[in-house]
Order: sequence, then structure tokens, then C-alpha cells
Amino acid sequence: MVMVIMFSLMAIIMIATLNVVAAANDAERKSNIAQIMKIILAIRISKGAFPVEVTECNIGKDCYNLDEALRSQRLDEIPKDPRGDESYYKYQSNGKTFILKCWMEDSSEYVYNSLN
Repeated sequence: MVMVIMFSLMAIIMIATLNVVAAANDAERKSNIAQIMKIILAIRISKGAFPVEVTECNIGKDCYNLDEALRSQRLDEIPKDPRGDESYYKYQSNGKTFILKCWMEDSSEYVYNSLN
């Protein structure tokens, strides 16, 4: 009986810990998107347009125009998703508008659209 109670408590603690980690990862994602968005807006002010990436790309991997622009703004390290695997923030722009997005821990999409 004591073992059952101990395992039940351990399960509750593990679930609570996972929820805290998931919330922290989602907060980091939102913060990273906000940081990237502010830099992109500054680039538009200085260059007159957003960095163009016609098809959706992975920031820090294959967003060549955006990655170069971020580095030119002295961004020491391009933010990556807290998962640490091959998860990247996504970007797409025609030069006049842009979209930034990522996926949260619950697999929902978090999107910043410059039109909104």
C-alpha cells in the first residue's frame, strides 16, 4: 500500500514538472519570436523593406536573406526552439509583410503576422 502511494505521488510530481517545463518552453518561444520580430521591424525602418524569403524557411538554417540581416544587426546568436533538435522558427516575407511562427508544446501554431 505504501508503495502504491509513493508511486502515485511520484507520478503527480513528474506530471507537474513536465507542465512547468512545457510552460517555460512556450514562454521562451514567445520571447524569441518577439525578439526576432523587433529586429525585423528595425530592418524595415533602415532598409525600407523586410528581408525577402518567398517560401517559408527555417530561421538560422535556410532563411539566407533574413539570417544575413539578423547577423548584420549584431544578433550574437539566432534564437532556436528550446527543443534543441531540428525545430526552427519559421519565416516568410514578400518584402512588404512577413509571418513568423513556431509550434508550442501542445502542437498548436503560434503565429505573428505583420498584417495584424
